[in-house]
Amino acid sequence: MKRLFVAIDIPKELKEKINLELIEPLVTVKKIPKENLLITLAFIGDASDGAEKIIIEKLKKIEFSKFFVLLGGTESFDEKIIWLNTQAIELYTLAENISKELHLDNDFSGHITIAKAKDGVEISENFKKIKGKKINQTMKVDKFTLFESKPSLLGSTYYKVSEFKSNKKIKKQ
Repeated sequence: MKRLFVAIDIPKELKEKINLELIEPLVTVKKIPKENLLITLAFIGDASDGAEKIIIEKLKKIEFSKFFVLLGGTESFDEKIIWLNTQAIELYTLAENISKELHLDNDFSGHITIAKAKDGVEISENFKKIKGKKINQTMKVDKFTLFESKPSLLGSTYYKVSEFKSNKKIKKQ
């Protein structure tokens, strides 16, 4: 069984910027490694090899045009997660289409998780260090990726299973 999810990978330069400006100043939290920074579109969960092949075929059917996502400011959720918000209507449409095609009941919220609370430690003091900081940068989205997550004692490692490029042309008026 493989633990699968669909996400948009973030360009290396942008990962570096997020890491330097937002993650490095944090202490006493579980920092998300920069190589794991991404925008999750849909969590699939455990899948057999046969199911993985079916998932890939279904994801190939998803049509979307290239679009841009605005990376905004930092926010926190329930004293447990610090994240960077993302803004683009197309992002929500893409996540919805993926969930429909895979028959998933995912509640999508566009964001990039940058840190999580360690056991019994609230993030409020850490969040104060970066509260209100904004990346205010756009990134082009021209593909999404099916990832496999392999957990270990040091945290999860993500592996690209298959990429799906934008395939819909924007109609000229």
